[in-house]
Amino acid sequence: MAHQTEKRNGKEKDRRIGHCLLCQKPQEVLSAHLARVCMKDSTKEEREAELKRAKKSTKSWTRQGRNWDYRQICSIVMDRASRMALVRHLEERDFFISYKPEEADGVVLEQQPGPGAAVAKGEPTVASGTAMDAVEDSPWSDHDEENDASEAPTYQEAASASWGRARCNMQQTGLYEKFNSDNPLLVEFKKYLVNHMEVPNCQQEVDNVSRMLRYIQPTGEEIDMDFLRKGTEAKDYIESLKGAKLLPPTILNYINNMIHFVQFLATRNIDDMEFYTRCDSYISLLHTLRKPVSKAINKVTCKTRYQRFLGSPKSVRDCQKLLSVAKNDMLRIFANLQEGRFVGSDEKTLYRYYCEAILILGHFQRPAALQGMTVSEWLNKTHVNGRVCVAVGQHKTSSMEIATFALTTEESAFIDAYYLYIRSGLVHESVDGGRFFLGANGRPIRSPTHDVGRLHIHYKLPNVTSQEIRGVVETEVSRTFSEEQKGRVAHYVSHSTPVANVHDSMKTPEAIVATANVLSSLAGYRSVCETTFPKYLVICYMFCELIFSFVSFLKFRRASRRDGWQGPEESQGSQ
Repeated sequence: MAHQTEKRNGKEKDRRIGHCLLCQKPQEVLSAHLARVCMKDSTKEEREAELKRAKKSTKSWTRQGRNWDYRQICSIVMDRASRMALVRHLEERDFFISYKPEEADGVVLEQQPGPGAAVAKGEPTVASGTAMDAVEDSPWSDHDEENDASEAPTYQEAASASWGRARCNMQQTGLYEKFNSDNPLLVEFKKYLVNHMEVPNCQQEVDNVSRMLRYIQPTGEEIDMDFLRKGTEAKDYIESLKGAKLLPPTILNYINNMIHFVQFLATRNIDDMEFYTRCDSYISLLHTLRKPVSKAINKVTCKTRYQRFLGSPKSVRDCQKLLSVAKNDMLRIFANLQEGRFVGSDEKTLYRYYCEAILILGHFQRPAALQGMTVSEWLNKTHVNGRVCVAVGQHKTSSMEIATFALTTEESAFIDAYYLYIRSGLVHESVDGGRFFLGANGRPIRSPTHDVGRLHIHYKLPNVTSQEIRGVVETEVSRTFSEEQKGRVAHYVSHSTPVANVHDSMKTPEAIVATANVLSSLAGYRSVCETTFPKYLVICYMFCELIFSFVSFLKFRRASRRDGWQGPEESQGSQ
């Protein structure tokens, strides 16, 4: 109606379009939209605060969001055809692209920094070959280092050129073709993986099997069991994967996934002996195809170890450099959270990454311990000899040992701030499963390894994985610690099941704190933490914990009196 009135008067208002941050839709009159739709039950002051926040977001996007550096796009999208398609799409959407090809394209790809090269400020970073060996391609990543594409934050992990070429080759040769995801047999196989083999994140394995079956059976919507007679096609598929330049660990994963699928078929039809024999013969064929691939992996491993032997060995201080470099930024975010100031979603994501890095790089924990950690386990933490002890009972590893770590007061304050101010805004009880670390979508994190890797890329540092720093710790401990200390350290980092069985009595909070204090002599960031962490924030944190404990005690006492329970002093008085 207002729009028609303006047209009748011969003029049309030039309104500035703004996005509502609650429904994420563009609005011509944002204040009216908030009053009528998204915040109709809120007060005028609350709507004005939200309006200011939306305007601030619009200004920030106008200054930064429309401008893209082509060199940064090169570090994210390695394939040139895909990169140019993305550039055209961005320009159609009225984005500005600086340093467009042809000049920038050759400079970025030819002048990539090496593993030890210093990265100048403002230049795009590409992860080193050694670091990328661990995260090359999601099909061969283990369960602790799965690809985290569903939760991709602002800062993406760089991909290697060989990985981009491999995916391109697979697409061109049709190796990505697969059956429909709702195929009954594949759906049943997925349930088998989840319920019987206890593999919750199994979609990648199902997709690998589906691609191999589609190659063997190019036509038809239903999976034909005659593929068990087609050994030649299985060999051709493995050769095709090699021709597409996939790495040996990726090919090995395809073969292992297919073995699981055939084992599932044999179990499903266990009464049919003829079919069972065919499955057994096909598994023997796959084992034969797997042998040369395993040998190729051994060669790659030896080559990687040889390169590490020639290079200068890393120390724990080198591996923990991220914790000291990112400290000042995290302190600023911590102060803003404590004082109730606005913190952007990107900063919240970085802050979560840093909390994960504290546990992985600072306390040498496996990524699975972070994935399995629950809210109740965090709330059940104990204070022992100046440290905060946390135990994680269920984690997705083969070790029978519980994961334990003893945080300093400063580290505990960091992680508690994430729990109180960031996680509380992400909770969706139907999907979070009570897990402590949640992604931006409210679901449990899938790959702490990738999260810490993204934080390394953000600060332009060489990537350090959990496996790498645990190996460095093991080396330094074996060189400098006594036998008793070695056993305690193996306990602390949950090395193996035999350690859990032999030294289970050592797993006391006091022993954990003592081991953490000994390990702090290896760490390179402790002194930075203790000298730069604002003391007044620590005091405020400890005071808040004291108040919380006192309020909980008063609630318990009030509830007890209401139920008719009497304490010992009151019982004696009544007698």
